[in-house]
This record gives sequence, C-alpha cells and structure tokens, in this order.
Amino acid sequence: MLLKCLLETEDKKFDINQLYKVFSENEKISFVLFSYTLDWLFMLSLVRVNDKGEIVKCF
Repeated sequence: MLLKCLLETEDKKFDINQLYKVFSENEKISFVLFSYTLDWLFMLSLVRVNDKGEIVKCF
C-alpha cells in the first residue's frame, strides 16, 4: 500500500512525517509499522534517505 502511495505521487522527496500523514489518511497504521515498511523499501533499494533526512524515491 505504501508503495502504491509513492507510485501515485509525482513528488520524488518526502519528509517522513508528511509521508506518514498522507499515507495514514487512507490506511490505519501505526507509526512503528509505517517505519518498518519504510525499512523494507530501503532494503529493496526502492527508497533512500538524502543528506537532509528526506525519503527519496529510487524508481
């Protein structure tokens, strides 16, 4: 579901709190589970974190 949310937006960079707010409007999810999901996307090289601490799409 988070991957779908990332695919549907044209933005390439996200503040983690902004991304959580947008995603949690449609899906009931705790911040902890959300962060685990981001961890998996990071391990799969689908997102990265830049020098400013922003989440950046890699696709």
